[in-house]
Amino acid sequence: ALHRQPNTAAQYLQQMYAAQQQHLMLQTAALQQQHLTSAQLQSLAAVQQASLAANRQSGSSGGNGAQPAPAQQPTVSPST
Repeated sequence: ALHRQPNTAAQYLQQMYAAQQQHLMLQTAALQQQHLTSAQLQSLAAVQQASLAANRQSGSSGGNGAQPAPAQQPTVSPST
């Protein structure tokens, strides 16, 4: 059961990422049909690129799921 959780989380993130990409493509197509100016479309594209880049950083973990936090090492102070 413990091995299944990270895979489920990774699949969920992938599904959310795919759904967001599809939503952005549909949104872009709808905006293009409204004859936006080139500057507005470029601005929209920049926002979408930033959003997708942020999702890749937070959502993808190389297929390993969530990484456990490193164990804290006790600090040893030198005796005088």
